[in-house]
Amino acid sequence: RKTNVSSAMTLRDLYVTQNTQKQRVYPDGMEPPPDWVFDTPPYIRCNTLRKFQTNIKAAFSNKTNGNIDHFQIRFKSRKKDGRYFTFCEDVKKANITHVADESKALLLISNLKHMPIRCDPGLVITNEIQITNTNGFWYAVIPQFVQPLPYTNAGKTVALDPGLKAFMTGVDIEGNAIHIGRGNRAHLDRLRERAALDQRAMTEVKKHKGHRTGRQWRAFARAKRTFECATAKVTNCVKELHYQACAYLTKHYDTIVLSIFSSKDMIKKNSKRNHAYN
Repeated sequence: RKTNVSSAMTLRDLYVTQNTQKQRVYPDGMEPPPDWVFDTPPYIRCNTLRKFQTNIKAAFSNKTNGNIDHFQIRFKSRKKDGRYFTFCEDVKKANITHVADESKALLLISNLKHMPIRCDPGLVITNEIQITNTNGFWYAVIPQFVQPLPYTNAGKTVALDPGLKAFMTGVDIEGNAIHIGRGNRAHLDRLRERAALDQRAMTEVKKHKGHRTGRQWRAFARAKRTFECATAKVTNCVKELHYQACAYLTKHYDTIVLSIFSSKDMIKKNSKRNHAYN
């Protein structure tokens, strides 16, 4: 939509809020938004505009600084990726009511009231909240501020490089070699092979010409369930390796040197799905 307004709040009042006292002014050739826009929760609309405003400012800043020549704005439907959504609203409007002597609590976000969650006693919301869906279960991701430990520079330095047989390799100035995640390669390969077999099974059912029997649909559902489970395990394993590697390196070294590739055309990747390890 063509507009000269850059404030997220003003855009929300003009274009995505149905009841407003401000006069709606649309540029030439621009029609009012569809009716379904007004049925969405107002805070989700405002959060979307905030993210859009931040991304636009970052894109123009990169273009001004010469980091990029041009950029393209693309929109996608939330229905295609509805596994998570973020609430960036005011912290005062989100609250957790803890139940005495129990790990259960009641979460209040916007118009969603009394959602039962399990969390540590005394947890307080101080930042944005992310609601995510993992393997059919909903989780509330609530960031917490962690007090940094006292830091003393010991002069230790390590140089890292993505490994082929290990998740990550490195060498420090004392000549010690580091291999992180060496035993996880075979486990990840088995999960990727399982996901590939399930994907082929789903493809065979989809390409079947004619009437599909109930046995075929059950096989398709079973393959889809195991495929999603395998891909989730791969993602979780790689994330855990990243977190453990960061925790170990920041605890034992003061300076970390990372390799930077100036061009993606230096290496021609394989067409297989399991071409990436980390």
